[in-house]
Amino acid sequence: MSTSNDNVNFIPDIFRSLLAITIGILLSKYTNFSFNFQIPIIAFGVVTTMKKFSIKIFFSNYWWISFFAALGLLFTEIFRENILAFAVVTFAVFFSCFFFSYKHPNGIRSSILGYSFTTIYATYSDKVVENMVVDIVLVTVLGGIIGWILLLIFPTKEQNLGVKKSQREDIDKDIFHIFKITIIVFALWLAYMFFDIRDTFLHMLL
Repeated sequence: MSTSNDNVNFIPDIFRSLLAITIGILLSKYTNFSFNFQIPIIAFGVVTTMKKFSIKIFFSNYWWISFFAALGLLFTEIFRENILAFAVVTFAVFFSCFFFSYKHPNGIRSSILGYSFTTIYATYSDKVVENMVVDIVLVTVLGGIIGWILLLIFPTKEQNLGVKKSQREDIDKDIFHIFKITIIVFALWLAYMFFDIRDTFLHMLL
């Protein structure tokens, strides 16, 4: 049964998370990196998964983004003229990431973002593809700095920051669940590949 003290204890966590998202969005608005949206995502991830900032844990979690961004860039160049093969390889990448996510959930799932948005942005003619890997490293560092500062100013208390490991592994090892999630993510990826959704939203705003 929850108590009023439990509710009070969650207030700093909510405030810290809101600050991470707000500062990240503001910073992304005034920078020109290819992956600006990733800044608040990284900052939010840091403040919700760490009791105190650890550079070791941070790099362990987020180096996957840069690695899979580079992998996505490589596959884009290899399969640029063969969308069917590209789609099959991408589905395999997503399924593999979700299948092994129980071993390193933050890192593996972050890798899907790096892969997805490198391959998607590579289809936009106004983007310099070679700069994307550098951009994603920079926005990851910026998000980490925001999270680090917020954890210094508003330290977390000892508490459970998420689902217990045993419960998480049971969910992540469910093949049917993995297949469903993969299909959803893959469908979104296909939508972005075949339709320039970015320009669609731009025209709606204008």
